[in-house]
Amino acid sequence: MSTVTVNNTSRTVTVASVGAQGPIGIKWRATWAPDTAYATRDAVLHDGASYRCIEAHMSSGDSEPGSGADWQTCWMLLAARGGQGPQGPQGPQGPTGGSYESYGISIYGADGIARGGYYADRSAGVPSFQARLYAEIIDGDPGSEVDFYLEIGGAVAHGPLTVVQGTPVALSELMIPVAEGDGVGFVLTAVGGGVRDLFIKSYGAVSW
Repeated sequence: MSTVTVNNTSRTVTVASVGAQGPIGIKWRATWAPDTAYATRDAVLHDGASYRCIEAHMSSGDSEPGSGADWQTCWMLLAARGGQGPQGPQGPQGPTGGSYESYGISIYGADGIARGGYYADRSAGVPSFQARLYAEIIDGDPGSEVDFYLEIGGAVAHGPLTVVQGTPVALSELMIPVAEGDGVGFVLTAVGGGVRDLFIKSYGAVSW
């Protein structure tokens, strides 16, 4: 016991014994890097595992944690990288790919393109589903335009549509059936302005 004086008043106190000093902790240095000075008790992360430095050094390929020739001289493994998890279940089978059948026209060299039917293919060789359609006035006066529709088997299959000079028509995700032997073409119902070169095409999968 000891006596202490506080504000001119003596008190008797008991001094407990001093506890043992705890272990010195580590200094976290984040991800390991080459050409870096490391001191003992520095800790790093490398390739999914963590390591504690046990010998001060300048890092290099030889001291790279877990793989360098001298890494065990410089580092001690703290926590290993976890193993690869089990393989997940197989996903569902994707759609079957297919070949493609396309039909298109391009009209050149006329003083003006007239209304009427322009056949892309007079007879389809195989059945298909036409999925996309594209039309563009390749050469025409500003403001010129064409109204048209896609004709299959002598009947309107899609349209009417309007394509304007400088603004192509691009449609997708269509499901337009074409039976074997069907005639496929494009019918122009109106032509405005000086249109000299017109391109139209539809295309899609033969099988899905």
